[in-house]
Amino acid sequence: MKPIRIALIGAGYIAKEHARALNQCAEARIVTVFDAAQDRAAEFANTHKVAVAESFEQAIERADMAWLCSPPLLHEEQIGKALDAGRAVFCEKPLAVSADAAWRIQKAVEKSGKFVAVGHSNRYYPAYQKAQEIFAAGTLGNFVSVWSQRVGYYPRRMFPPWRLDPAQSGGMTVEVGVHEIDWLSWIGGEVESVFAQQACAVINPPDFDDSLSAIVRYKSGAFGRLDLSWACGVDIARRGITGDKGALMVDMFLTSVELCPLDQPTQKIETPSPVDVKTKENLGFLWQAQDVFKHLREGKPPPVGVKEGAMAVILARAMQASARANREVKLAEFAP
Repeated sequence: MKPIRIALIGAGYIAKEHARALNQCAEARIVTVFDAAQDRAAEFANTHKVAVAESFEQAIERADMAWLCSPPLLHEEQIGKALDAGRAVFCEKPLAVSADAAWRIQKAVEKSGKFVAVGHSNRYYPAYQKAQEIFAAGTLGNFVSVWSQRVGYYPRRMFPPWRLDPAQSGGMTVEVGVHEIDWLSWIGGEVESVFAQQACAVINPPDFDDSLSAIVRYKSGAFGRLDLSWACGVDIARRGITGDKGALMVDMFLTSVELCPLDQPTQKIETPSPVDVKTKENLGFLWQAQDVFKHLREGKPPPVGVKEGAMAVILARAMQASARANREVKLAEFAP
């Protein structure tokens, strides 16, 4: 069976993480790389022994699939070009920088019938999968709430210029918050409304949202809680679910789930670490790529597609709008 030929779009940090995973997949092979920074693309090509393309169009000529690791502002245009060329697509999160762009991408993909997967890699971490499995089995009883805390401090020197520009990245809530927002959607289901507060105090004031807290109201009547920050000296990364018979929490290092039934002892359920002990590789990228290729080969819809990717962006934008207006925002306000 011939390997799926991959055009890697982007040669920055996240592209290198994806390349490491792709190189471990026997069913795929990177054949070209394109990056607007030609020196970066040349360095990547030399390391991975692939061809350098001078344009996006040239990159996908020899490929079966475009693997997008480019800045979010470029995703809509690049997905459109790939669809027009008849290529399958993998798009790193976030799917887009605006709710309107997310809706347009979703409609274009659905109209085309092409395979477009979105990189919500956290769905592949065994601890989160175990938590979702426990919840879906009804172990916690009736659903009450789901929550996520992802706070820490990231100095400005760690960011490429595009990431600090909300017009290009969508800001913190869109660019990285979609991971946590996708968790809230995965567990909670359809959203009725959001209320949020944010700060633009440290990373790139006055417009860059470096801290945000939100309450999500689901159509079921349950609710979700979200705390995000790139400007907090305390480092916390935890997720949990509460029901009327108990609760659970995923530990910060993603190696266990604490199951806490009401009036019963806590159970610690060990799960495989998503970090390779020897290489320190994030195995989530590998597991994600393997599943994407499995679905593509079998002619099945992507495991995480544009519907999930678009919803995460739309919810992120609704939260930002709520914070700016200091009011509850109905999700219906963001309908196309």
